[in-house]
Amino acid sequence: GLRELVKRCRRLERLDLSWCTKIGDGAVIPIAENLENLVEIGLSETHLTNRGLMRLVERCRKLQIIHLARCLRISDDGIESIEANLSGTLTQLNLASCHEVNDSAIVSLMSKCRLLKCLDVSKLPCRELTEALKTFAEPLGIQVFH
Repeated sequence: GLRELVKRCRRLERLDLSWCTKIGDGAVIPIAENLENLVEIGLSETHLTNRGLMRLVERCRKLQIIHLARCLRISDDGIESIEANLSGTLTQLNLASCHEVNDSAIVSLMSKCRLLKCLDVSKLPCRELTEALKTFAEPLGIQVFH
């Protein structure tokens, strides 16, 4: 299965497991441990939690593009881990419908991830992002979907 694939394909740079509804932290941890060259990963609508996301971004430090749409158990803690580990590489992040992510985490992410060019926060219960978008997104050229 997936565990064997990631052990044999250690130079893999792109992996999309979006909409694979049986994927959770148990599958993501072997990815983190074996695929340190990943630059893009799709995990939209999986059962990923902050625990798996944190492990992934701590080990896969080359990640530039992350798709997490509809990962309903990702919260501010996961976003803080992305900031801490990928602030110098992240260019695109999809957080559409990640309802546990708050405005303050989005604002912090935009201020710290200086290479970020595309951010999807559509269908989030964002209430105070308008001013932050003017402050951070527009001057930095970040394309934000909200």
